[in-house]
Amino acid sequence: MTIKKIAFPYWQSILTFSALLATLSVYVLMLLNLDRGLDVTDEGLYLVSVNHSEIDFLTTSHFHHYTGIVWAMVNQNISLFRAFGVVSLALSAIFLVTSTIKYIQCFTTVKVSRLERALWLSAACSSALVYYYAWLPSPSYNWLILVCCLCSIGITLQLVCATKRKGAYKYELFFLFLLGLVLTIAFITKPTTAVILGANVFLWIYFSTLRKDCWRILLHLALFVSVIMLSHAYFFENGLFSFITNMHKATEYANKLSGSIKLITVLANAAKDIIHIPIFLFENLSHSIYVILVLGLINIFHNFFTTRFDRYLGCLNLALLLWATMIAWWDLNTLHHWQGGRYEGTKVALGGVSILSVICLSALVSAPRKAISFKLSSTSKHFIALIASFALCSLAYGFGSSNGLMRQSSGAYVLWGLAAVLASYSLESNKK
Repeated sequence: MTIKKIAFPYWQSILTFSALLATLSVYVLMLLNLDRGLDVTDEGLYLVSVNHSEIDFLTTSHFHHYTGIVWAMVNQNISLFRAFGVVSLALSAIFLVTSTIKYIQCFTTVKVSRLERALWLSAACSSALVYYYAWLPSPSYNWLILVCCLCSIGITLQLVCATKRKGAYKYELFFLFLLGLVLTIAFITKPTTAVILGANVFLWIYFSTLRKDCWRILLHLALFVSVIMLSHAYFFENGLFSFITNMHKATEYANKLSGSIKLITVLANAAKDIIHIPIFLFENLSHSIYVILVLGLINIFHNFFTTRFDRYLGCLNLALLLWATMIAWWDLNTLHHWQGGRYEGTKVALGGVSILSVICLSALVSAPRKAISFKLSSTSKHFIALIASFALCSLAYGFGSSNGLMRQSSGAYVLWGLAAVLASYSLESNKK
């Protein structure tokens, strides 16, 4: 979908202003409060860990070695430490959006206009900050693993696009090194998430244009991961044997304290959470639910509008998504529900899941019956692959958490939101 000419110039101004205002409002709210509040439990653990990053803690997450470097760089200034986390998360979201747009323009006929690009970036930057709903603003293992999720998808898409460039082998090695670095840090930070991120990377390599060189690429990636892992063990863990021993002991202690959790139990609880999403949203009524309903009605009945209006549909979806995010944030601020126990962040993130569901279902409902076919176009396949990858990585972020899969995945709302954005831009092809 592209907007070649804007028949009414004020549309461009209104949509761009709406996106910038929504994003600016959320960032102002964040930045004005970075010097406030200190949680003595979770955040206290993060700060103690980074303040003694040279110590080998008996834990399965060794994130403190990397956040400790940042802590030293900012001279132990907690405001700058938090600001670094906010900026890094925003830059990771921007990198993911630019990589996604590049992939779409490389492998589909869809052209993304400047207006759409601005809206996509605004949506990513504002929704990324939903990670901070429980107000634990200091960089932690959750922050680091979310950055790894965003960067792993972005680098993978850049790797796939590199096959279309001259000197592809040179770019391929560069992106494989970056991907190896991200996957290694993800494993060191949260092994359960790293396994799913690795599976996502494998699927992209195997089912994309890289398939002809699949095993060579995977061999190079495995080599980079091995070298980086050995380097980490040498510089931070007193050797590989010590690192493996500590990880094994930490896993045993964690199982004794919380009990071993079976995969089938995790998946069953996740399915239960997904089934109860509509009930949860309506019981915990937020103003943003009205925005979701309006968006659904517009998408369902978009066939009744003119073709000219349909060109604005994707942008309108984005604007509504941005305002839903902003309103939900102001709900948090007004009601003072800034603690995880209030489940406000879960409500915000599940709103993103609902938006994605509404757009996908309304696309099927509103499409002419002759247009609904199990035979998908090449463009549709690429969009579906992107949406599925974003959804998978958002679930990977929460996988293995004692908080529950869907609740923990609330922090990765940026991926649910971007999946909804991509779904909204696939609506126009359903009308043809």
